[in-house]
Amino acid sequence: MTFARNRIRLRLNTLTPLKETSDYVTGSRPKFPRARALSVECAIYSGDTLLALTGITSMVMEVKVLTSSGVIDSSQANVMSKTVSSASFNANLTSNEFEEDDSATPYHCAFEFSPAEATLTMTSAVKNELRHGFVITAITAAGRVTVGTGYLICVEEGGSGAGVVVAPEPTYTYTDDEIQAMVAGRVALGENPAGAATIWVSKDGTKKVMQYLGNDGSMHFETIS
Repeated sequence: MTFARNRIRLRLNTLTPLKETSDYVTGSRPKFPRARALSVECAIYSGDTLLALTGITSMVMEVKVLTSSGVIDSSQANVMSKTVSSASFNANLTSNEFEEDDSATPYHCAFEFSPAEATLTMTSAVKNELRHGFVITAITAAGRVTVGTGYLICVEEGGSGAGVVVAPEPTYTYTDDEIQAMVAGRVALGENPAGAATIWVSKDGTKKVMQYLGNDGSMHFETIS
């Protein structure tokens, strides 16, 4: 049996720090199971350029509850919070290492939460899920700088017990080339590469329709089978 730790990977963009950040692997809002060890791995970019972390003394991740209207409730205390000092940064990270998930630490920094820290109250959960808001900031000599924001969804998956204290190391079943191909082929919540398209398949699998954006700026549908 292959075990994978509960991991969320975030590609933070300093050019759009207030734009909702999705999970780099799934392209969707990041999710994690309640009461399970969690690692939130981050790399900081400026557009397509991976940044050095020069001048940053620490990184902070804060998670807060939302109001009934979906707004971060800043009057409430953090439900999860973690600070990582520059001593734990991977200053030698390359863009390929992060994008291909390849190296011992394929990220600039990782916020590690224990099962106890990830045991959140699920009173107002809907369909076993509860949304929270998160913000990631960099502490510099000039002050605190926001580098990423978004939603973080806690899932009550029904398993018993709190799980292991330290998240187990992953054993990969895909090659680097296969992982890179899957990442390149995904359709993200944000901007996608030129020529990106989706294929919709009927329930019986006999009909397929491709949807894509034409050079004229309009959506096009093309029947494949």
